Order: sequence, then C-alpha cells, then structure tokens
Amino acid sequence: MMFHCCVSLGYIERKLDAKQKTFLEIDGRDATEPELREVIARCRANGYTVLPPCDHIDTQGHCAGHSEYAASGVEISGSKKEQSHGCC
Repeated sequence: MMFHCCVSLGYIERKLDAKQKTFLEIDGRDATEPELREVIARCRANGYTVLPPCDHIDTQGHCAGHSEYAASGVEISGSKKEQSHGCC
C-alpha cells in the first residue's frame, strides 16, 4: 500500500527561516534553501497550501485519490475529511 502525506508550505518556510534541516530531497539529494523557496513560491502561485505528494492533486495540493486504492476499500483519516484512497 502507498501513503501520500502532505507537508504544509508554512511549516517548510518556518524550518527554513530557523535554519533547520527539512529532510526534503530533489533528485535524490538534500534540497537547498533557494530550491525549496522556489518550490514554495510555485506551489503558492498555484493556490496550494501543502507540498503536493503526487501528480493527482486537488486545488490545495492534497492527494485527490487513486482509483486502485479506492477499489481496495482502504480507509485512512485525512486532516480535513475522511478519505478512502490510501492517502493521508
């Protein structure tokens, strides 16, 4: 089973502002602060509130579900609503 977890853009910014490690990667290596700030800006420009976990997202950037998980009957509680697609 696959889980998609979203990270708040504000949380990432607070970590960067505090010079704390984010543990986020780009191309298999630690992402730099300028790279993450660019990603955050692009996400916000698209109206996202979280770092999108996959390519199938809703208007805020959260995983919008995947049919192969919905069919399995997997139920995972999301932060805003009950979801049944194997993502959080």
